[in-house]
Amino acid sequence: MNSNNHNSHTQTHSTHPHPHPHPHPPNHAYLDPPHKVPVKSQHPKSILLSREELLSFSSDQFEELIETVAGVRELSTNEKNEIKRQRRLIKNRESAQASRQRKKTHIYELEKQVRELTEENEVLKTKVAQLTSENSHLKGSRRYEKEDDAKFKAKVIRTYIKPF
Repeated sequence: MNSNNHNSHTQTHSTHPHPHPHPHPPNHAYLDPPHKVPVKSQHPKSILLSREELLSFSSDQFEELIETVAGVRELSTNEKNEIKRQRRLIKNRESAQASRQRKKTHIYELEKQVRELTEENEVLKTKVAQLTSENSHLKGSRRYEKEDDAKFKAKVIRTYIKPF
């Protein structure tokens, strides 16, 4: 790639808003080789898609386009290679989108689980506090019962066993 092509890449890249913060290497879908002129997909004989078109096409739409073009004329070897490249780019984009959606769903489910477990934890803390209080009360009651038992035993002993 000569410096003129690199400059045109930079100009092309800077005129198109890029959805990602990091620039792509020069071999990505939105850059066409210098000898090819991108032809818009509205023209039924075209299989070369611009970056924007690649980003907007689904796999099914792309396959329809290929069928339409292939139904009109024979595809060259270069076009077949370009189709493979564009198909791979579209599939990779769709796969990345699906992966991001799975991640969002997973995070949502984890956050939901955290909320549920936090609520359950609060209920259990309240129950522990209640049982701790009840346990303390019962221990206190039992101490009084033991004291009463001891007093009763002492009284029984004094009553039935009189000193001589």
